[in-house]
Amino acid sequence: MNPWECKKWRKIYASKKFRHGIVILSEDTVPQNIRDEFSQFNKWLINHFDFPIQIKTTLINSKMVQMNNGAWTYGIFKYYSSNRYPVIKMPVASGEINWDIEDILGSYVHELTHYFQWLNQYEQTDQESERQANYHRYRKIRNYYKDIGRDTIV
Repeated sequence: MNPWECKKWRKIYASKKFRHGIVILSEDTVPQNIRDEFSQFNKWLINHFDFPIQIKTTLINSKMVQMNNGAWTYGIFKYYSSNRYPVIKMPVASGEINWDIEDILGSYVHELTHYFQWLNQYEQTDQESERQANYHRYRKIRNYYKDIGRDTIV
């Protein structure tokens, strides 16, 4: 089942009111071109998919972000109890990793897939969840670039 297309959330959250959509926050030191790309990509996402519970994404000028267990990763999706909204933290700095915008947006899609898995209450192993997130990572970026008429290498 495709978590991006699944509408199971309509039954789960039918009686609750939530703010919806995507909010992008950014550290001041994040380059403007990355902020602009995120803005354009989020417009595309909102036109193609439902975000019934608002998700806040913070762009961090860092190569990686630290998880609660101390491990470092390229993006984090966190969800809370019903009184808080889910969040994504996205490191966007280049440097020794030398990420390009496709890599950054791809990691973002990976984390958004976890949002949709959470939203629809998917029951999966960590391995299944990660495999599914990686699958959608490339697919969504290809679809986005096709829609805006840009070549892609993913």
